[in-house]
Amino acid sequence: GNITIPKAKIESITYLKRVRPISRVSASGGLFGYFGTFIVKDLGEAQLYVTRLNNVVLIKTPQKLYVVSPTNPGKFIKVVKYNLETIKKRGHSREELSGLGLNPLINPKGTSMPSGEK
Repeated sequence: GNITIPKAKIESITYLKRVRPISRVSASGGLFGYFGTFIVKDLGEAQLYVTRLNNVVLIKTPQKLYVVSPTNPGKFIKVVKYNLETIKKRGHSREELSGLGLNPLINPKGTSMPSGEK
């Protein structure tokens, strides 16, 4: 299913060269990726939705840490920061604050990517 992070709750989004899961809290991990709640070295408890452990993105909210592995981490961060800045400039609407659906942004062909970028 889709993972949604409320846009209004995002405190920061940053690139991480590598994450190191120490133990599973409520998760599965291994050959095809790491999905669920893990204890991560240097982060503590975090929600991982990754297919690899290097070149990932950390999204901080007041309640949780999320780590995702978009195809292009730099572009992903750029798009999320642009969307957050646009919302701040215009004020908040209910639709804009409803959430950041990660799947369209992780997939470079998704509808949330700026046109003309790959």
